[in-house]
Amino acid sequence: MMGRNWVLVSGAVAVFIISGIVVNGARARGGATQGTTVGPKTAVQQFKNIQVLKDIPADQLIPAMQFISASLGVECEFCHVEGAFEKDDKKPKQTARVMVGMMFTINQDNFRRAARSDVLFLPPG
Repeated sequence: MMGRNWVLVSGAVAVFIISGIVVNGARARGGATQGTTVGPKTAVQQFKNIQVLKDIPADQLIPAMQFISASLGVECEFCHVEGAFEKDDKKPKQTARVMVGMMFTINQDNFRRAARSDVLFLPPG
């Protein structure tokens, strides 16, 4: 049971870190007007089937995924089909998307005061 709790806690921490990357990426492009692109490509512009981490810079997607993998103590193939990362065949990938979506909602609903993108906000406790 302790191993499962560790995976859940590590996953939650990874999700919060990823939210900081997403916020930084979105703010970096804040000066763009509709129809123009400022800065690097986003993940959704460069990779196939990006559904949740759409707004992070494409060059940060792989490091973010590596961080999540290391935090959970699993290999990429735990969530992804080897050689076909765009496929949605594995349940852990769907679960991760739901968790990241929940984290985005929690942050948006509870931490609107957070104007700084360089600070990671964690709930107390």
